[in-house]
Amino acid sequence: MLRINDKIIETDKEGFLVNAEQWTPEIAIEIARVEQLELSNSHWEVIYAVREFHQKFNTSPPIRALIKFIQTQATTNSPDQSIERPIDSLYLAKLFPKGVAKQSNKLAGLPKPARCI
Repeated sequence: MLRINDKIIETDKEGFLVNAEQWTPEIAIEIARVEQLELSNSHWEVIYAVREFHQKFNTSPPIRALIKFIQTQATTNSPDQSIERPIDSLYLAKLFPKGVAKQSNKLAGLPKPARCI
């Protein structure tokens, strides 16, 4: 459970939102605080890409698909040209040290990926 502005947000035992519709950037910031992660522009780029991928394909992206998706999006949508490049699995692992798929989905307010243990 998370408490944000006196509002209780239900999570499962691992901290994933029970209701993905409740997600807001403020919730991502609180999840990051709990995860001891300071969010940068690079984190937000990945979080929004994961959310967009999930919306388009109704599934969490495998890492290779996420990399390709971000690279495609970055050429047209990146508001911050200072975001580090190239994006690869090592880059993502540095951003999400507790597991790229698991941590990025949690911060994006999405369910735990089926392939994660």
